[in-house]
Order: sequence, then C-alpha cells, then structure tokens
Amino acid sequence: MDLVESSPRIGLTADVPRFSTHSTRHLCLTDLARMGWELHAIATFAGHRHTDSTLTYIHLLPQELGRTAQIRLP
Repeated sequence: MDLVESSPRIGLTADVPRFSTHSTRHLCLTDLARMGWELHAIATFAGHRHTDSTLTYIHLLPQELGRTAQIRLP
C-alpha cells in the first residue's frame, strides 16, 4: 500500500478526517516559510511559476507573520 492509498487511514488515525497527500504539500510549504525561506525560493521548490500560487499553500498564523517577513512579495 502506498502513501496515496493509506492517507485516509493515516488521517482517521490522527483524527484529521480530511487529510490527504495534498495536505502534506501545504504543510511542507508552510514549514519552509516558518523556517524563513524567501517566497521566490519556496515557489521554485514547489514548481510554481507565480508566487501567487505559492501563497495559497502557505498558512501562517497572525502571530507568525512578523517573524516571517521574507514572505512578502518583492
């Protein structure tokens, strides 16, 4: 069984019923932002042509926005 097939079971075990492999993409890009990666670098890593696409994947809390100023568009 691969990750795609087992992700619903993983989500239910973790009490996150809407978990999917796509959720890990959001988590990964958000974690990169939290680590201070610049937006363009995250977009390149994700394979996005436009940073606007990348911003839809990054989910920072309001209190995190000040610490991750690099996320701002140039």
